Amino acid sequence: MTQATNPTDPVLTWTGPLTYPDLAARRAELFDLLESRGTEIVWLDVRDVTDVDRAGVGVFLGAHRRAVALGRQLVVLDDVGPVTATLEALALVEELCVVQVSLDEAAQATG
Repeated sequence: MTQATNPTDPVLTWTGPLTYPDLAARRAELFDLLESRGTEIVWLDVRDVTDVDRAGVGVFLGAHRRAVALGRQLVVLDDVGPVTATLEALALVEELCVVQVSLDEAAQATG
């Protein structure tokens, strides 16, 4: 599988807290996108996520495993925010494909 470097496949953006009360719908949305016909890479933009708990981390790990099982790739876009900090604290950031992209860089690339 090639390493993703540029979002050309479906992009899903999450904002606010990624905690237990909010996860069911978000998990379903992400898994539906991963399972979409013709999708090779799913870009998950978490730059505006304000908080992530253990259940949220579980969603990332489960989605990553699901993507691998489907022969697809999940790429998490962050800006060294709470998601990256939590994954680093749990020594999980290397297990996932996390790409650091600041909001300023993204605006320059599209503008």
